[in-house]
Amino acid sequence: MRMTRPDGQTGTQTTRVIGVNGPRWLLRATFLGEPARDPEAAAEWESAITRVAVRRGAHAMPVGEQLPLTLPEGAEPRAVPTS
Repeated sequence: MRMTRPDGQTGTQTTRVIGVNGPRWLLRATFLGEPARDPEAAAEWESAITRVAVRRGAHAMPVGEQLPLTLPEGAEPRAVPTS
């Protein structure tokens, strides 16, 4: 994937896309950097994907429409370390 480096130069960023198909939905995760290159570095992220619950609902939606994301009751968002 093309990206702009901090020095303003154009560079590339390694990415890996994982898709999980369900009934009338697709869960897509894009790994960047080390988790994209090293399976061991991606293990925790892959485990998190397996714990995602998709509640699609019964109403009609246009193809490609994103489902709203909500955290489970009692869960609180937290920052992800950058290093």
